[in-house]
Amino acid sequence: MANSLPSAFLDIPKATVLGIPTIAIVVAVVIAIGAYYLRSYRSGRELYAIGSNPDAARLAGIPVGRRVFMAFTASGAIAGVAGVLWAAQYGTIDSTAGTGYELQVISAVVVGGVAIFGGSGSAVGARRAPRPAAPRPSRPRRSRRSRPRSARARTRSSSRPPTRRRCAPR
Repeated sequence: MANSLPSAFLDIPKATVLGIPTIAIVVAVVIAIGAYYLRSYRSGRELYAIGSNPDAARLAGIPVGRRVFMAFTASGAIAGVAGVLWAAQYGTIDSTAGTGYELQVISAVVVGGVAIFGGSGSAVGARRAPRPAAPRPSRPRRSRRSRPRSARARTRSSSRPPTRRRCAPR
C-alpha cells in the first residue's frame, strides 16, 4: 500500500521545522487551541459544566445536546487528522492499528490530571507529566480547654492538684 501513496504524503513525518518534527508542532498547536477554547469561550466552559453534572447544566439553561454533539464532532475531526498523520508515518491504513493502546491512553490521561467522571481537568493537563501529590494537612487537634469544664474535671485525677501552665517569655 505504501507504494501507491504519494511521496509528498509519506514525507510529512520526516519534515522538520528548526529540528522539530512537524507532527509534534501540529499536536502542540491542536492542544493549545483546545486549551484556549475551553478556558476562554463560554461554550468551552459550558462543556466543563456538562461534564460535571449534565442535569444541573440543563437546568441552568445550557443546550446540553448541542454542546455534546459539537464536542463529538470536534473529537471525530481530531481523530481524522490523527488517522491521516498515522497513515503518513507508517505508510499503511489498518482498522485495527490502535488496538491495545486503550489502557495506556486512559492511564496517561488520568495520571496527567483529568478526572474520569468529568467536570475538571484541562487539555494541557492531559499532556503534562504528573505532579507529586501535595501533603494532606493534618486535622487540628482539640485543646484541653475546648472541652467543657465538667469533662476536664472528670479526666483529672483527684489525688493531685491541678498544675498551672506557664507561658514562655516573649
